[in-house]
Amino acid sequence: MEQIKKRPDWIAKDEIRETLSELLKGRIGAPYKQEEIKDIYEECERRYKLRIPPGYKDAEEKKGWEKYGDAILWSQIINYAKDKKSAIIFVTGEDKPDWWNPETESKNDSQPDYDLIKEFASKTGCSFYMYTTDRFLYWAKKQIGAKVSVETIEEIKQTRDYPYEIRNAPAGDYPTRGYTVRYDEIDSDDAKKAALIMDKFKWELKKYPSLSKEEASNILENIAREYRFDRIRLDSWG
Repeated sequence: MEQIKKRPDWIAKDEIRETLSELLKGRIGAPYKQEEIKDIYEECERRYKLRIPPGYKDAEEKKGWEKYGDAILWSQIINYAKDKKSAIIFVTGEDKPDWWNPETESKNDSQPDYDLIKEFASKTGCSFYMYTTDRFLYWAKKQIGAKVSVETIEEIKQTRDYPYEIRNAPAGDYPTRGYTVRYDEIDSDDAKKAALIMDKFKWELKKYPSLSKEEASNILENIAREYRFDRIRLDSWG
């Protein structure tokens, strides 16, 4: 009981929320008006059918209006840049391939999808830059001497990479069957690619009520081939 009494009462006083509220005061864009939403959803749907980034990957796993979130955010970013006639630096934790250039060799060199850069430039006449949080802090420290420690940047990077740091470990299950997928000694960049493969593999499994191990293995191998990744295999299937 004594330990419980010493814990902060975040309901009565949430200092983090209060600090964020103060920092973001007057810095949050206005939402679209209700009468604009229908047209916006129709435009989002058109983009998704043509696989125009960003956001079309969300259509594979989200339903209703939730799947339009990324496309709406992108529209708001463009509208803000047009209004302010300003370049944009977008800092995000988003890691889906409909945001980033898939040809980038490593996460440390990640660049926005080229189609995003071209669309932004054509509609605003300005430049668009996109960074993960750790890379943004890295360049802020290097270019303008921002007071952020190397340890802080590394901690953020580890937090970002954690879900993909999988080496020779089971990686997934499905409600009506169990399976084990193994990755053979891969680094963090390849582990992220493997995680993307697993996301797509799980999505494909939802389409089929029953599969043999051979059929499931073929699906996994075909997806892996799309990502040019051959160090992943289906070990067990039940």
